[in-house]
Amino acid sequence: MRESSISRLAERMLLDSYAPPSVIINEKCDILYFHGRTGKYLEPAPGEAGFNILEMARQGLKSKLRAAICEAVSQRLDVLHKGLRVKDNGGFQAVDLIVKPIKAPESMRGLILVVFEDVASPKYSESVKTAPGTPESTDQRISELEQELDYTKEDLQTAIEELETSNEELKSTNEELQSTNEELQSTNEELETSKEELQSYLLQI
Repeated sequence: MRESSISRLAERMLLDSYAPPSVIINEKCDILYFHGRTGKYLEPAPGEAGFNILEMARQGLKSKLRAAICEAVSQRLDVLHKGLRVKDNGGFQAVDLIVKPIKAPESMRGLILVVFEDVASPKYSESVKTAPGTPESTDQRISELEQELDYTKEDLQTAIEELETSNEELKSTNEELQSTNEELQSTNEELETSKEELQSYLLQI
């Protein structure tokens, strides 16, 4: 299917179904189509350019997004995570995350729709300030610390997964090197045998 066809079908489906910022990805988590302003939720990852949604997801979104995509792909069902606190420039944004396997049209089956919906946060009067040491300020500080802990856990989980991937690649490389070494050893043994046979033949003539 041509890229232009995907774009037209995607745009028609998104406009018919959703107004919020959305992306369409494949089962490898590569983004095929952007709809609306997604910069609040996704940002380019450092290094080589790519469009993997898990690498682009902002802090506070990545772990839930990964789990939602896996569940949507395996169960072929819509997945909703409500009220995620996504770290934006200078603050946080509450976001509802929706992951939907695309079932129609036929030409787009197997693709996945990811929708980001902002959730309005409670507004407090600027004239009302929370005094240090009050229960309100303590609760707020605890909430902030819990959020930072969640981000630290998310970053740690990402680092662990990257390390596991690197270890698997290293293990695979070591196995290939070992296999190559065994093949070279076998070739050397064959050459040694051929050499001995040649020497034996020369002695006979």
